[in-house]
Amino acid sequence: IQLFKRENSPYDSARFFLRGIDENREYLITDIDGGEFTVSGKELVRDGFKLTITEQRVAKIFFYKKV
Repeated sequence: IQLFKRENSPYDSARFFLRGIDENREYLITDIDGGEFTVSGKELVRDGFKLTITEQRVAKIFFYKKV
C-alpha cells in the first residue's frame, strides 16, 4: 500500500478496502518506516485499513501478508 498526502490536503485519514483478503486469516502489516502490527482478515474486510497522517507532504508505504 503506497500513500501520499499532499501539502494542501484537507484530509487527515483515509480508509482502504483491500482485495483478496481471507477473512479466516491474520495479516501482518509492516510500515517501512518502522513498526508492524497484526490484524484479522475479518476486521480488514469489515472495516478496511484506516490510516491517519497528520503531517503534510508525506509518503507512506505499508506491506501486508498472511501469517
